[in-house]
Amino acid sequence: MKKLVLVMGAVLTATLLGITSVIPVMAQQPDPAATCAGGMCAASEPGEPQRVQVGGPAVPESEAGLREEGMGGAVIYTVKGGYTAAGVGLRNRGAGTIQIMKVPAGAQVYKAFLYWNIVDETRQARHKALSLNGKPVTGSFIGAAHSPCWTEMYGSSYSYRADVTSLVRGNGSYKITGVASGITTGEDPWTVHPVLPLAEGASLVVIYTKSSYPTTRVYLWEGAEYSDSSVSPYIVVGPIPALSDPVGLVRTTAIVADGQSDATGPTLSVEGNPVSGSNFAGSDPKKGGGYFTYGNLWDTATYSVGDMLYPGLPEMEIGIIGSSDCAVWVAQVVSISDGTLDTDGDALLDGWEANGWQGVDLPTMGASPFHKDIFVENDWMPGHKPSDAVLETIRQSFAAAPVKNPDGINGINLHSDIGQGGVFSGGNEVAYRENWDAFGCESADIWAAFDEYKFKNFAPSRLDIFHYMIWSHNQCADNSSSGLARGIPSSDFVVTLGLWPDYGTEFVRQGTYMHELGHNLGLTHGGAIDDHVNYKPNHLSIMNYSFQVAGVWRDGARRWDYQRVMVNSLNENALNETLGLRNGAAVLSNYGTSYSCPNGSWQTDTTAATIDWNCNGRATDTSVSVSINRDVDKGTLGATQNQWKKIIYNGGSIGLSGPGGMLSAESVFEIYPCMTYEDAH
Repeated sequence: MKKLVLVMGAVLTATLLGITSVIPVMAQQPDPAATCAGGMCAASEPGEPQRVQVGGPAVPESEAGLREEGMGGAVIYTVKGGYTAAGVGLRNRGAGTIQIMKVPAGAQVYKAFLYWNIVDETRQARHKALSLNGKPVTGSFIGAAHSPCWTEMYGSSYSYRADVTSLVRGNGSYKITGVASGITTGEDPWTVHPVLPLAEGASLVVIYTKSSYPTTRVYLWEGAEYSDSSVSPYIVVGPIPALSDPVGLVRTTAIVADGQSDATGPTLSVEGNPVSGSNFAGSDPKKGGGYFTYGNLWDTATYSVGDMLYPGLPEMEIGIIGSSDCAVWVAQVVSISDGTLDTDGDALLDGWEANGWQGVDLPTMGASPFHKDIFVENDWMPGHKPSDAVLETIRQSFAAAPVKNPDGINGINLHSDIGQGGVFSGGNEVAYRENWDAFGCESADIWAAFDEYKFKNFAPSRLDIFHYMIWSHNQCADNSSSGLARGIPSSDFVVTLGLWPDYGTEFVRQGTYMHELGHNLGLTHGGAIDDHVNYKPNHLSIMNYSFQVAGVWRDGARRWDYQRVMVNSLNENALNETLGLRNGAAVLSNYGTSYSCPNGSWQTDTTAATIDWNCNGRATDTSVSVSINRDVDKGTLGATQNQWKKIIYNGGSIGLSGPGGMLSAESVFEIYPCMTYEDAH
């Protein structure tokens, strides 16, 4: 059975080994101005990411003799990319599987290191040997530490590392077999007598490159260092290039042997402060994956710690805070990237999305520096709160958007705060108001009233991050306009469906919300910049009144979507029905459209391969002259764009320097008052 360190002999041994020493990193540093291309940075070897040895004895690439207790100097890899790590407990098994799941799509593995630790009376050659996915691996000895307090175990804890880059291809299952273990049948170590050697666990650290990611420094420390209630070892990361303002994405992974859940386990510290949630309790694997009574005696724990640091910090301290448990620190990984960048292009700085901004906890809200995020605070007047289903449908529409991200996953993460709790506590019910403007649709008056609500209900700390909207009753006394955005682009809008039957159906609410948010994101009624012509059959978007409340016909179903393709212009004086709608020369047969007939009726075709523009029952005429967008004029309806690619993320107050609005609120309203109930019918 494992015991707690209570005897002076054990403490004395640890002290004599010198494990409380501080190991600064202070030698050669990578060039902070190194330029990177294709994921590869200025390198010590041609075509390689930069690898720099700093501080302490060299981290051996091959057997380098006995390294006594302590963490060796760091190796730094400077890459456009990052790292991921995972591990598995091996006690009484000698085998297990590591699941690597967080290498971004499209990234390339640059380096992969396998770490493991074994408790035994002496260091033996067989400790170094194992197999990874059936391939033999021979490790290098990297350090020895005091035995982690197993009864009658008088040996030491030995750490090993192997470069397994050639065997790791990215995400997947990596099976570890053949590890030196006195028992291999899987008995719970707290119910059987220990038999040497004791295999503790193994971890994979995978460094990857991806050209769309920021330049990142990945620091690797390795060795063996003992920790208990009287010993709290630490390393000093530094000097480092001064941390940016805001601080960027700073991640760290501790690989720790012999943690257990029935003790007050050691925790990770940064700058002398405990990292929230850290507790090395033998959690590899998690419960449900062959978990022993008190844990699996191995932890590969990763945390984002940028919020614990400050801009300009020249170095940082990372340590293991001792506890009633005995543990061995095997390796530590630290990665640092620039927080002033906007890697994913959503107008929210990497540092904000990694660490939060002005008290707004963006990481907990689900923000990522590598995937586009849009945040909206939803307030509502009594009787106008939307259903969860409405907001979920809108969320799914954005998630399915044909928008590329650095993480390799398409889509936009739309985060709606409607007061659901936790970090999303901004949305709330506001005072009822019959009309925003009781005297007429003068936009200036509408926004003056809106600002009174915004001042009372919207936290100023959110201005850089959140769009603000109100589900309200009616816009103005003399019409039933469905909604209004403050500008194109902007960061404020209202949905006003109080004069619509039942305050609008679910479809109407979904479409109107996306429509007005679309204006905030720089999208127009006409499908191109500065194009405000409405009802265009070649504008296949919810921004078109033809589709705002009915949806866009695509692949035989109605979709709540912005336009995904470019569509050719249409000359209303010379329409060729056999050509339908075209994306260049390509037929848009998977789309449908709606258009006005000569008699004023409205026609919908579920396929745009051919279109009966004159509504005579056939689509064979090659020279038709008719107005097809509900006006009396015949002209050219301009080509329309892929609107998802034209989104402006920093409208209004969003980001550090939003453009404000291409049009003022007044001019927007004068040019095109948003859809009324009469317009929709």
